[in-house]
Amino acid sequence: MRLRTSIGLGFLLSTVLALPAFAAWSITIEQPSGVDQQGDWLLTAPNSTTFSAHQEVSRSISGAGSGYYTLTVTPPNDAETSIQFYDATDSLLKTVAGTQATFFSSGAENMTIRIRYRWTSVLTVESDPSRAGFTLRNGTQILATGVTPQSFSNLQPGLYSVDYHPLRGCTPPRSQSRSLTESATLHFIGDYNCGTERPVVTPPAPVPPTLPGIQPQPTSNLTLYFDTNQSEVLPGGTVQVTLGVRNTSRSTLNNLTLTQLFNQSEVTLQQVLPQGGAIRGSSAVWDVPQLFAGQSWTVTYPVRISDRLKTGGSVHLTAEVSGPDVNVGNDALRSRKLVIGVTMLPKTGAGVLAFALFFAASAALTTTLSARRTPVVASTSR
Repeated sequence: MRLRTSIGLGFLLSTVLALPAFAAWSITIEQPSGVDQQGDWLLTAPNSTTFSAHQEVSRSISGAGSGYYTLTVTPPNDAETSIQFYDATDSLLKTVAGTQATFFSSGAENMTIRIRYRWTSVLTVESDPSRAGFTLRNGTQILATGVTPQSFSNLQPGLYSVDYHPLRGCTPPRSQSRSLTESATLHFIGDYNCGTERPVVTPPAPVPPTLPGIQPQPTSNLTLYFDTNQSEVLPGGTVQVTLGVRNTSRSTLNNLTLTQLFNQSEVTLQQVLPQGGAIRGSSAVWDVPQLFAGQSWTVTYPVRISDRLKTGGSVHLTAEVSGPDVNVGNDALRSRKLVIGVTMLPKTGAGVLAFALFFAASAALTTTLSARRTPVVASTSR
């Protein structure tokens, strides 16, 4: 009997030693912000332990155990908030709109949570005469330097100032400072004193479009941008879609309409869309009353993929631009299409193997000790 016991314990020790070492796992919470603004968050672990952070860009938490967690966010200045979950390979798993999310962690794999903020306020800078240089600041931080007219969105509420650059033969206006509030539009207008004669302002060289991947066509007076933050998504997952248009001409475009078409059996859009968008049947529609020369207009919004879709399939979205002043040379530039693949979660082979080896080792221990008729007492400690 002792020989059998020794053999059994020897098998157990060799099996345990052969188990792969579990790497230290963690939950990392990040607050990336293009305007350098972070909020506060509170994370409640399954054992009721809480972790909190005050305006931290990034923080990692380890060893909190497996189970359901609840994350509650207090955004800065009432910003629109979304919470994105990424796996160990930095692939987006899901997006939750709002300031609270409950999620499950196995306690064996790394996870990254990114809290993103968006403000719906709009700031415009104009001058008389137009095409004058300016510098836009938020406090002491320079946000942009360009020529009028220009428009900016996704700005945090706060105090902004504009310095207008000199024009030959004119006295520039004084610096202007104003407060931007949530969901508001703030206009800066600078009047140059040029006497009785209007100055001749030489326009700067054409500026490439700020929207990525788009180059203006010679016969077109605008470019249409339509893209998503990921090319694949799980059934029931959410992707962030960006739709935009840029005026590449030297004149103002009036009464533009941007439309995104979708299949209601495949995707769902929120009823209240940012930037004044509206759902009309199987279309999301935005009206842009005026787009100045060189100006861009963009909107980003969540699109939820139906959980009834099968993996391996795809979702097709189409965006179009129309208006009385639209001149794109050919119809192919009036619309753009997106294809989003529906995929499945990758299987984690290492975790399955470790569990199988651990189960085998436990079985060997139980068999060996049962042969000796010795009771086994398990104890736990907090």
